[in-house]
Amino acid sequence: MALLPTVLRLLAKMSGIPTTDAIDRYVQGSYFVFQVVHVFLVVTISSSVASVIVAIIQSPTSAATILAANIPTASNFFFSFLALKGLSVASSVLLQIFTLISFYLLGKLFDNTPRKKWTRYFTLSDLNWGTLFPAFTNFVVISLVYSIIAPLILIISGLAFGLFYIAYAYQIFYVSGFPNDTGGLAFPKAMYQSFTGIYLMEIMLAALFFLAQNESGSQSAIPEGILMCVLIFITIVVQYLMSSSFDPLTYYLPVDAEEFSRLEISNSGKFAWAKAVINVLNVPGRAGGTDAVRNMENMAIESYDTTMENAYMHPAIRDPKPIVWIPHDNLSIAADEVQRTRASGLDISMSTEGAWFDEKNNIKIDGSPPTFIEITDVDTVRNRF
Repeated sequence: MALLPTVLRLLAKMSGIPTTDAIDRYVQGSYFVFQVVHVFLVVTISSSVASVIVAIIQSPTSAATILAANIPTASNFFFSFLALKGLSVASSVLLQIFTLISFYLLGKLFDNTPRKKWTRYFTLSDLNWGTLFPAFTNFVVISLVYSIIAPLILIISGLAFGLFYIAYAYQIFYVSGFPNDTGGLAFPKAMYQSFTGIYLMEIMLAALFFLAQNESGSQSAIPEGILMCVLIFITIVVQYLMSSSFDPLTYYLPVDAEEFSRLEISNSGKFAWAKAVINVLNVPGRAGGTDAVRNMENMAIESYDTTMENAYMHPAIRDPKPIVWIPHDNLSIAADEVQRTRASGLDISMSTEGAWFDEKNNIKIDGSPPTFIEITDVDTVRNRF
């Protein structure tokens, strides 16, 4: 099960999906379907049917009553499941056991250059939304389905999600990086997926109402079952209206957003500084008046054009020339090597800055690689690359 997201990601690449964020959204949808079927539906059906199969064989005419009485008992498993996940997932996220092993064990075994040590020390672990969202969306589905049949599950799921919030808030702020930006599209997809829990809850309640029998053996909750069918139809209509109303805004920026933004700046005291700058630039006769405003508006377009000039070049052409980074030593062997390389006339750059051997001949670093750029100035990065 742990390898499934990797397999799904590979299948998405093989199918021709061009961007990493689209691959993440594909994995999110496919992995969620697997979670619902494998974790929820299979467990619910198997636990209900397996426990009553003998009773149904002995009394086939009472199958409906037996199923109606035993389907809710599957909630006992999900009580333990959510409690276990809340404690184990939150603790594992905070502990980061694989990162500890990688840093203290694998680093000592395989990091034999300053650059490898720096990469292991400063590179953040990746957090993939396509893998993260489906598991928690499935927890929401489970909580919604059993919220009416076994309301106590809401307390357990609330505590579990509280632990998830604490653990992942810490991880997002201090531990993980995000190499793939979905542009916020993963969240609305997860919200729509949570409707699965509402549908399953309504279907299960309708089934329980239709299966319910009184003492005489006749159906006793037909009207309630019909009302649940009507509620399912209403839910479908509501989801359709939400989708048709908000999906265009999810993918496209409305045309009137620019005018609304200008109006907000002009009417809000929080943006008084922006209004003052615009007024100064628009003073008649002032050098660079309206031209300055026009240049500010075109700045994003110019940055985009500059970026696109090198966007599709091979990294060997676009990236700056690499610099060999070797550690300094007390015998000055590294310094002599740097001098000989410079004197040879070869187009090779070397540096010993920020790396050295300690008294036990272990490589130590206290700086960044020579080609490292701290991203604080966009123009510096653009000129460097």
